[in-house]
Amino acid sequence: MFLTDTNIWLELLLGQEKAEQTDKMLQEIPLCKLAISDFALHSIGVILDRNNKYQEFNDFIEDIIITGKTKLITLSAKQLQKVTILLKNTGFDFDDAYQTIVMQENNLQLITFDKDFAKQNIKTYNPIEAIEYYNANS
Repeated sequence: MFLTDTNIWLELLLGQEKAEQTDKMLQEIPLCKLAISDFALHSIGVILDRNNKYQEFNDFIEDIIITGKTKLITLSAKQLQKVTILLKNTGFDFDDAYQTIVMQENNLQLITFDKDFAKQNIKTYNPIEAIEYYNANS
């Protein structure tokens, strides 16, 4: 199962440069094999709000989480304490530390366009690599 980083969804929702990769991933990997953290979901909400894309946010929740069965993951208070430890020890920003703990605590593979994870030797996949990984391990 995969954890999808905020930037994966925003590429598609905002029609950005790598939107096609995300779209291809969604055609190849079932939504029920994907997860999103509550932090990523809230970040998407904030960014779509700034762009006056309220209906797009509602549609995203409906299509991806409610109908699509993408797992929504939140961290407990104890797990949040691990985020602060990771922040202190790595230099990650809060978002990257949060995603890392979600990934580790739930034994997930991370799909992201963010290169900061490589600095901490954390294996990540872009959408095309995730498709390859999924096909090889299904």
